[in-house]
Amino acid sequence: MAYESLYIPVALGITLLGSLVSFKLPAEVAKRVGILVSLVPLALGVLAVTGTRIGAGAYTAADMSYYGSWEWIPAIGASASFGIDGISGPMVFLTGLLTTLVLWFSWDVKERTSAYVGLMLLLEVAVIGVFVALDYFLFYIFWELVLLPMFFLILLWGGPERKYAAVKFLTYTFIASLVMLIGIMTLYAKGPGTFDYFALLDVGKGLSRTLQAGVFATFLVGFGTKMPLVPVHTWLPDAHVQAPTGGSVILAGVLLKLGAYGFLRFAFPTLPQGVLELQPLLVFLAIVAILWPAFVALGQRDLKSVIAYSSISHMGMVLLGFATLHPLGIVGGMYMMFAHGLISPALFMAAGVIQHAAGTRLIPELGGIALRMPKGVALGMAAFMASLGLPGMAGFVAEVLIFLGTYKAFGFTLLFAVAAVPLTAGYYLWAAKRAFFGELTTRIETAKIHDITRNEFWPLLILIVLSIVYGVAPMLLTDILTAGSDAILGTMDLDVSYAVEGVSA
Repeated sequence: MAYESLYIPVALGITLLGSLVSFKLPAEVAKRVGILVSLVPLALGVLAVTGTRIGAGAYTAADMSYYGSWEWIPAIGASASFGIDGISGPMVFLTGLLTTLVLWFSWDVKERTSAYVGLMLLLEVAVIGVFVALDYFLFYIFWELVLLPMFFLILLWGGPERKYAAVKFLTYTFIASLVMLIGIMTLYAKGPGTFDYFALLDVGKGLSRTLQAGVFATFLVGFGTKMPLVPVHTWLPDAHVQAPTGGSVILAGVLLKLGAYGFLRFAFPTLPQGVLELQPLLVFLAIVAILWPAFVALGQRDLKSVIAYSSISHMGMVLLGFATLHPLGIVGGMYMMFAHGLISPALFMAAGVIQHAAGTRLIPELGGIALRMPKGVALGMAAFMASLGLPGMAGFVAEVLIFLGTYKAFGFTLLFAVAAVPLTAGYYLWAAKRAFFGELTTRIETAKIHDITRNEFWPLLILIVLSIVYGVAPMLLTDILTAGSDAILGTMDLDVSYAVEGVSA
């Protein structure tokens, strides 16, 4: 129906208006308005995972759900084009869910509350905009817009080194975006004077293999820095450690996924020969991103640092799945994007709960706090188990799919990825043993330690429950993800013998 094309711009418009209004509202009113407004994109997200068309085939506008396109800047061929499919749908849902839960979790924020709510809603608009934009010019605007609210969230509500972390985040990601812009403008220059996504799909595939590889390299810098990949990852631990809990939740839950999404939406289908040319490099970068941060995490003292390095390792898994160019690997990578988007926010919420209750996140200063905050530690341990890939939780499903795809594509190269499993268990269980259990610490004032509050408990519990739901019922997501994978491989049309098998729910 024609009016369905308005769902996306209306949801974005309402959220943007709510963001602007929130800056001027009294704190208590802003918090309520923020949660109410955040339900609009959450509703869009529910539609995205329940009402998105499921079917294979090459990308066309007709394959998109809620597709709409309006002339915007005709002089340069830019349009306001939006749509949702099996690649973007789960990410739209995840963004809507996390924003609502973050605003609930952050109910007790006291400083500049109205601005905090306004920035969170603005960040939601930018992130969803990246996931639904089907015009390169519009996509790039949303991509850059993401930087501003996150920069100010770190700068205004962060820790003692927040200025350094905020500037480092902005510098790394902005410079990488400029490199990516070179690739976008190359496609535009070779095309018919339009930024339309579908038009530039054909333009990209028509380029020589060498030029495709060159353009893909610029995308690798832009998207790889955002994921982030080693060695352009160093901005992330600093940003996480200094960011407020709400900022870390959104940063880990969806901002890291923007880079992975960019590979799937823009780089892979548009530049298939470039992907093949650089496939060995992608596999190498993925393995380094999986293993190096896992070793580094073993030596961290701050719970947030452990989780930050774990996030880099898990995003390496995502890239490895994509690099297989196998349906199992690609679906596994997308499933990991979603699963990690549930689990990592739960981990950062748990770290925030401990900081709030005990006054520190430093592992050597903690110890035995389960005696004082049993509910908080129980949820924290559940998040740890989910992240290390416990069967029955969403991360396990994602890892199995990635491992199967890697084995079919690269044989025993799989062993490099599997090596991360005991490392992940090691750094989480070692951190839990020292921080949560044993004798009650004497290094902090334990009498003031309290258990998790109600506004912290429910958002964290919801994420844990969802990670279990998607762990025991993966068919809730695999159909839509398989449709997305089939569309990618169908559009790439590569002569790869193993890229023909489907994924069974």
